Amino acid sequence: RGVLHGERDIAAPPRTVLGKTIELVGRDRELAQLETLFDECVSEPVARAILVRGAVGVGKSRLRHELSERLRTRAQAPSLPIR
Repeated sequence: RGVLHGERDIAAPPRTVLGKTIELVGRDRELAQLETLFDECVSEPVARAILVRGAVGVGKSRLRHELSERLRTRAQAPSLPIR
């Protein structure tokens, strides 16, 4: 079982493999679901919490980075805390 060690800096660049950023592949469905939930929170007076779980190395941090980059370019971009 994984152990939560703390929060990561949301502004941190994605992790690399041998110094190269790897494209996020096979996660279009998950990204679309997360964007849809964000859109719902913007358009309706509702809050949502999302828990992303998975084994080490499956791309949880990369998914978070990709989502924050996509949302950052929107007209109603979220206010993301930087730690």
